[in-house]
Amino acid sequence: MVHCVTLRCLQARYLLRPGPRARDLIAGILERAAERTGCRLHGVAVLSNHLHLEVSSETATHLADYMQYVAGNIARELGRLHGWQGRFWQRRYHASVCLDEVAQVERLGYLLANGPKEGLVRHARYWPGLHSYGATCLGQKIRGIWIDRTAQGEARRRGEDSAERHFTERYTLTLHKLPCWAHLDDRTYAREVDRVYREAVERLGPARGAPVVGQKTLLRVHPHDAPANPDQSPALLAVTNVSVSSCRCPSPSSSSYATTIGTHARHVRLKNDALPSSSYVPPAVNTTRDCESARARSGGGTATGTVTSRPSRATSPDTW
Repeated sequence: MVHCVTLRCLQARYLLRPGPRARDLIAGILERAAERTGCRLHGVAVLSNHLHLEVSSETATHLADYMQYVAGNIARELGRLHGWQGRFWQRRYHASVCLDEVAQVERLGYLLANGPKEGLVRHARYWPGLHSYGATCLGQKIRGIWIDRTAQGEARRRGEDSAERHFTERYTLTLHKLPCWAHLDDRTYAREVDRVYREAVERLGPARGAPVVGQKTLLRVHPHDAPANPDQSPALLAVTNVSVSSCRCPSPSSSSYATTIGTHARHVRLKNDALPSSSYVPPAVNTTRDCESARARSGGGTATGTVTSRPSRATSPDTW
């Protein structure tokens, strides 16, 4: 199952501020987490106060183990790097399930558009932190490091040389193709991902030619600072390509809730034989594209029972 995972810093502080050291540490942690849990990483974008991952896992337990390792080690290493003590994350991670192939592709486009769509940089390849666009579309390698703090501490207690270089392992972050595009060759896959990225930026980003914040301003932000008015889009429970009209349903407290879920499940399986027989579509969830088309058909307003994403403000520091 493919999940889109979001993790936000405490009070939207810029504790993930981009930089070479932070990028290397996070990349190393992500690769070690994948090796330990068997999860497969498809995309990553680490902004200044939150991160997005697109990850495949065999079970929810594997994903939980993966995110526990990622969140715990990032908090320790970047807290040490930026002199931050205490709680690091706002809350535990949020994972949205991609229920079909269209959802996998759409969420990867959204993930890769982070940075340009907020007007922070002109293009994803200019983002100074960890971002998978360069590796996926340009063939660049993402290098990372892992520091064995346990061995380093033991050496220090024994009075031996505890310099960090003696306990540092180097990694190359592995990015896997989306399951729905696993059959594509590397060149075709890179071209298709780039197309999806450009479409997402065109749909979600600022007007063409609008000013951007730029790398220098991003790197000058102090990690302990926070935006005055944090701006974040509502999180999706799941993402699917089913029409809005078929996703309307009663409240989860309603007695007909379970019946509605079953009806949606049968509807989706009839429309798309590629879905596993155990798949179902949670109600009130849809893609942004379907929600926009529904609003157009209804003459405006938000469709009843849908969850949509708000467009980001072009040059606001709230989403750095």
